[in-house]
Amino acid sequence: TFGGMSGQGGIQSAAGRPLEPLEPYEIPSYGAGIYCAADSTAIFNGCTFEDNVASETLVDPNHRLSPYIGYGGGVSAEHNTTVFFTDCNFVDNQADSGGAIYISNTDAVITDCNIVSNTALRGGGFLGSGGLIGIKGTIVSNNQAIGDVNDPNDDEVLGIGAGLCVWSTNATIQDCNISGNQADGSGGGLYLRGENGSAINNCLILNNAAGRDGGGISINWYAMPTIANCTFVGNAAAGIIGEPNDTGFGGALYCGYESDVTVTDSIFWNNYGLKGQEIAVGSGFELDPICSTVTVLHSDVKSSLNNIWVDTDCILNLNTSDGNINEDPLFVSGPLGDYYLSQTSIGESGTSPCVNTGSDYASHVGLLGYTTRTDHVRDTDKVDMGYHYNTEDKCRLADFIADGVIDPLDFDKFAQIIGFDNFAVLADKWLEEPIDIPSSEQDGWLNGADITTDRHVNEDDLAFLVNCDGVSDINAPVPDPSEWYIEPYLSSSSSISMEAETAFDAWSRDVEYFFDRIDGDNHDSGWQKSPTFTDRGITTDLSYGYRVRARDKYGNMTEWSEVRYAGIDTVPPAPAPRIESIDPNSPTSIIMLATIAYDDSDVQYYFENVVGDGNDSGWIDEPNYTDVNLAPDAEYGYRVKARDLSTRQNETDWSDTVMFTFPVAPDLIPPDPDPMEWDLTVDANGVDGTPHEVYGGLGTFDYYAEMTAIVATDAGGGAVQYFFECTTEHGFNSGWVDDPIYIVLVGRTGQGHVFRVKARDQYGNETAWSPEDRAD
Repeated sequence: TFGGMSGQGGIQSAAGRPLEPLEPYEIPSYGAGIYCAADSTAIFNGCTFEDNVASETLVDPNHRLSPYIGYGGGVSAEHNTTVFFTDCNFVDNQADSGGAIYISNTDAVITDCNIVSNTALRGGGFLGSGGLIGIKGTIVSNNQAIGDVNDPNDDEVLGIGAGLCVWSTNATIQDCNISGNQADGSGGGLYLRGENGSAINNCLILNNAAGRDGGGISINWYAMPTIANCTFVGNAAAGIIGEPNDTGFGGALYCGYESDVTVTDSIFWNNYGLKGQEIAVGSGFELDPICSTVTVLHSDVKSSLNNIWVDTDCILNLNTSDGNINEDPLFVSGPLGDYYLSQTSIGESGTSPCVNTGSDYASHVGLLGYTTRTDHVRDTDKVDMGYHYNTEDKCRLADFIADGVIDPLDFDKFAQIIGFDNFAVLADKWLEEPIDIPSSEQDGWLNGADITTDRHVNEDDLAFLVNCDGVSDINAPVPDPSEWYIEPYLSSSSSISMEAETAFDAWSRDVEYFFDRIDGDNHDSGWQKSPTFTDRGITTDLSYGYRVRARDKYGNMTEWSEVRYAGIDTVPPAPAPRIESIDPNSPTSIIMLATIAYDDSDVQYYFENVVGDGNDSGWIDEPNYTDVNLAPDAEYGYRVKARDLSTRQNETDWSDTVMFTFPVAPDLIPPDPDPMEWDLTVDANGVDGTPHEVYGGLGTFDYYAEMTAIVATDAGGGAVQYFFECTTEHGFNSGWVDDPIYIVLVGRTGQGHVFRVKARDQYGNETAWSPEDRAD
């Protein structure tokens, strides 16, 4: 989007100075992809917002009054709007504020989305100001909060909140992966500002960077957030921006300007900062300090000579008596990432000191059914420190008879386990006669009746069962569609082997696989427990195609995987490619693009030069090729073919030949004369065209500067424009005008303002400035 330009002041009279504004200025624009207007409700499911730009610097950036002109590259919503985003992708969008999403005084819910590689000056991925914000299960990755090198207005401000920027609003940010984001100034992963009580719960905050403070999170200006069960690793406040010896605050976390942060059950490990590798607490202004407070409870903070930094009179409460430790968390890799916690009970080398050392029971802090274990057994008893992976369909915990549905049979089983008399009290008289039946890990949490694993069977467990009543397992295992771990391959002269990606089911955990040979020759695997299959007794010199799917114990099936072939492939890619476009890439190079060919064995392309003294591409992986070192005055012709990457490397036929001749070189020559000159022709009053003072006849402040440039000509034809610049007072500049005569009101006499002039042609080629002359 481009907001357009404002008006420009007209001329007061034939010899008058233009009225304000002397220059047109760019008008702000909102929502390059979509704009949600006031009081509207918008729901986005499965949408992709890509390559949208709000207010790209297309015109002279000096026509911007503010660095913040474009709002919301992907989406902008404001003024009591309500927006919902589910399973959406925001990629490569750009704005000044909110590269992907900008909201103002709006309620927004973002669930299971990807906000990746977006750019803005503030809020590279997201900027929210006012309203209520919920961001859950979302990947916020590789976004940037940086200045635009083409916009000098950005030079005086620093980027903030590369991943997320939350401003004077209450936000809940939960189960998110915030990684690889980079801010010039503050808050690589997340920037919080203004009075708010935001909650950052169960997030991975990894490898983010900020030039000044808060590589992971920067919290400022009276914010009072809570941070719980977050893992901070590899974040950096590098100190490359700011005053020497007064920068690089808080590799993982920075808190300043009278903010107050409480951190619980979190891990800070291997972060980097010049002042406080893990945590820094600052005051803000040196001459008017506004101190902040950080309280850390039941967390693992790496110890070093520079692990924390606290400014004078600021407060960091970090005490071992509050359950804090500084031991290696023993991260291990698992199915969903690299930040599980090691446990000897499942065969790993040690048990992490972060296991069962949190502040409360896992179910009490909102992590019922979450896990830190590589075998995905849920966290029970006291919560583990750090990030938890969300792998479980929670209502499976109430499926006491394991039939995939919560119904009266499960209530009966629950009553049987705790005793029917106790169940009656729980169901009918829990306010009058509270029941509290003890449980433990040793008795299997009372055979599963202690759903919340808080060592007590009580009304909380019955409430969980009631809330799940009627829920059934309707979800197929993941990944869905199924995927290949090892694609089919010829494992012997008479057999083909393959392996599916291991599937996981969030309810039943029991998964079976079906490998289907698509020729229908009764060589299918049938349903089996193993994700591997070998098809035996095949015929040599033939090609065989296979696909795979998975199902859980209740019959929920994934979609089929992509078909993959093994044996002998005799089919070339399709459709055969052709050269779709061919264009100059420079005065001596040509870039060409072929249509895409498809094949289950992947595809390579060959561009052949058949006319002119050019070069062939050889076999390359991409359907585009640039031929270089060419003669600009010659004609060239090319054709293309494709081949698959099977053992036979089957090739398509050649395409038709496409011819190319370099276009005539563009006009790069400015008008004549260059440098520009004043018109020295003397008029009847004995005055030439150099700047001089003229009296308008209406009093003390009615003096004008008048000047005439020589009429410029351009060899390329077309119009020529002139720019008269007052080097002593830019308010007297003409801007680009068509007339070589310029008159401007300067006020009182004798000021001696200095002017110069230049010209440009229709292609923007500009002359050098004329000599400067004083208007006297």
